[in-house]
Amino acid sequence: TRLWQVSVNPTAGAGGCPVETAEGCVAMRRAQALVWDGPGAINACPQLRAHAAPCSAACVPVGVNGHLLGVMHVTAPEHEPPPPELVGQLVKLGGQVGGRVGAQRTLETTRLQASTDGLTGLANRRMLEARLGDLLRGQVSFALAVADVDHFKRLNDTYGHETGDRALQLFAKVLEDNVRGHDVVARYGGEEFVLVYPELSVKKAMEVIERIRSALERAIAEAGLPAFTCSFGVTHSSSAGSVDAIIRIADAGLFMAKDMGRNRVVFADPELAAKVFDERAV
Repeated sequence: TRLWQVSVNPTAGAGGCPVETAEGCVAMRRAQALVWDGPGAINACPQLRAHAAPCSAACVPVGVNGHLLGVMHVTAPEHEPPPPELVGQLVKLGGQVGGRVGAQRTLETTRLQASTDGLTGLANRRMLEARLGDLLRGQVSFALAVADVDHFKRLNDTYGHETGDRALQLFAKVLEDNVRGHDVVARYGGEEFVLVYPELSVKKAMEVIERIRSALERAIAEAGLPAFTCSFGVTHSSSAGSVDAIIRIADAGLFMAKDMGRNRVVFADPELAAKVFDERAV
């Protein structure tokens, strides 16, 4: 574990202790506050000898729930180590810092869990809809694709849920590996995924998806999973004015891809979507 040095005194320059790793810090290894009279003491920390001038020191580890995060290092003149009262205050401060860091980590974990899918690590439906809402409000055009694992129920029933989960995880990774940094990949639910390509034409998006289909075939073979394919329905944000309507039109393309034999990409516009859903309503 690397340690970053930060000075609490703006005029003091860089942190005084040269230790760079948790393993190299005696206080962190022992997980307790330690005080040294100076670099010549029998039990002195080896790092004290690296200071620019001889000094005494106190080192107080900072941790969260038993996991050490860092150490507070305080120096004083040689043979005049920080008094017990100050060390006690540092221990108390270390506990407060650890508590604040722990609370912040819990908050970040909660936020992450609320916006990501537990199985694949992709954005979840809630995060997807929020991102799409931002794009629409910002009047940023985008291509959108709805993807579905073909015959997923049969895959699950034949090879078991563990294999089904591995298939979804592999597909998610292939999707992530074949998008730009600002694109959005989300698990919409079950075996259905959504891809969002800001400021990309449908033609370009379909070219990317064709590459995804090829990459998926290779990835399945390398992973030793049973063969499976995916179908895609694609549309453009200009096809409708709301998130639900845009996804519904892309869904129509997905239905068409399934009806045409699966394992393909189909573009859908409002006219095609109306026809598809009218036929399904009969």
